[in-house]
Amino acid sequence: MRQRTGESAEKLNGAYYTPSTISDFLTEWGLGLEKKSLDILEPSCGDGEFVRSINRINPLLLNRKVVFTGIELNESEAQIAREIKCDYESKVLGEDFFQFVKSYTKSVQSGEFDLILGNPPYIRYQYFEHGKKEAELQFKKLGIKTTKLANAWLYFLGTCVSLMKTHSRIGFVIPAELLHINYAAGLRRWLIEQLDKIVIVTFRELVFPNVQQEVILFLGEKNPSLDEKSLHIEQLNKLNDLNQGIWDTPKSKSPSKISLLGKWNKYYLDNEDITLFESVRNSSEVQIFDQIADVGIGIVTGANKFFCIEHDRKKLLGLRQGNNKGVKLLKMLGKSSDVKGLEFTNKDFEKNCRNGLRTYMLYFDKNYKREKLTKELESYLISGEKNNLPQVYKCSIREPWYAVPYVFSTDIAMFKRASGYNRMITNNINAYTTDTVHRISLKESVKLSSKQFCFTCLNSLTLLSMELEGRNYGGGVLELTPGEINKLSIPVFACTDEQFQVVDLYLRKNTAIETILDYTDELVLSFLGKDDRIRIRNSWRTLKSRRLNRAKSKSNR
Repeated sequence: MRQRTGESAEKLNGAYYTPSTISDFLTEWGLGLEKKSLDILEPSCGDGEFVRSINRINPLLLNRKVVFTGIELNESEAQIAREIKCDYESKVLGEDFFQFVKSYTKSVQSGEFDLILGNPPYIRYQYFEHGKKEAELQFKKLGIKTTKLANAWLYFLGTCVSLMKTHSRIGFVIPAELLHINYAAGLRRWLIEQLDKIVIVTFRELVFPNVQQEVILFLGEKNPSLDEKSLHIEQLNKLNDLNQGIWDTPKSKSPSKISLLGKWNKYYLDNEDITLFESVRNSSEVQIFDQIADVGIGIVTGANKFFCIEHDRKKLLGLRQGNNKGVKLLKMLGKSSDVKGLEFTNKDFEKNCRNGLRTYMLYFDKNYKREKLTKELESYLISGEKNNLPQVYKCSIREPWYAVPYVFSTDIAMFKRASGYNRMITNNINAYTTDTVHRISLKESVKLSSKQFCFTCLNSLTLLSMELEGRNYGGGVLELTPGEINKLSIPVFACTDEQFQVVDLYLRKNTAIETILDYTDELVLSFLGKDDRIRIRNSWRTLKSRRLNRAKSKSNR
């Protein structure tokens, strides 16, 4: 966890100001409501960018009556917004938004705003101070479930939707995390229940200069007169591609049925592709991961660079592999780049040792008296103490600080993060792994071997489900937590040793993943017709390419 000290004011306050192209677009769309008068709310108005947009847009739309209420905690920013000359009624309150809501809802039983616009602050949970208690109480009242890890924007979005009139709109600039982050699962479900139409606009290029955060435009409408609920995602290249036709005539196909459960990443796909995936996922030939295997995080040392050492460090400490006085020296499976194939072998381990990689883990016996350790180990512990390791959180909550708990290995490993694609790895030498790697073990009732399981997971359907269940951040890296891995779709196939060796050799020769999937799909997905296999592969390509293209757009800035 990053500490508060050293963080920028922008990160602490969540202040990333809205480009006028976006504020004008959202304002024009919002003012498109067919009402003679509009009560508008902006929950975190900053220095008044949306106030200026209303000034620019409203006269173009027959200059209807507008009453604007802005809330801004930073008084100096609020004052700038107040001083903007407006042709409509405008008031900007210098207070915390959630305190405003608390007072407001005491006198108003239902939503009173026709339009809510804004770019709520992106404040990480550990820095979210002002109004957090009230925000959590409001979510409890609304029945929205989340976790203690929730960012402030989540509370702003949910609370603002609760303030909308029956026929009204909301236009927000929020992180793309809404589509996939676990702590937003309850909000996603609630938004579908509350709103009748949702359009999400995404961009292939970065929206905010110098901010490695993908943002989306969230457009929602309460309109019971609509025949059915709808949700779709519209992808644009850049800000200048924004146009009002996105709302009325979207290019993307809307799903025929909106699921209350699951992530919204799937809505990047066409309706037919979503239907095919869900049909295959629910077929008898496919099982869900947690029916086959158990998964948990790797060993949490609290200081990997201290506890994981190279072969040369091993020699300096006078240690041998296995048991030593007061400490065990354990073989370690390190980074994904350290494992080339579908299995991790002794040859791989020895090669990593020669290449100077961190191939060993120090496992201290907490019951062994420290004064009996060798002088080399005692000196090493002192060096860790000089670097304040006992104050690092995970080290500080154990006694002694250097005794790492829950140290065990499993015969299958999966890296927490991956770039192009992820894979299961057979760990047939009982190497140990840190928390950058998930530990996986097959259930006793499962007839597959660890090799067969790793083979069967490398197919287009499972890779597609990884993209759908996982999440991605800066750099286009795909990340999966144990909870997300448990939902993966696994078409069970018992490969032969020869088939396993073919794929293992492919990987070691850096063969293109498309070539590997040509081979594995023909076997693992043989229960599907060729056309369906192609469509599943194309769906995976679509999501993977979008994720990796985001990384390229960031590196080119």
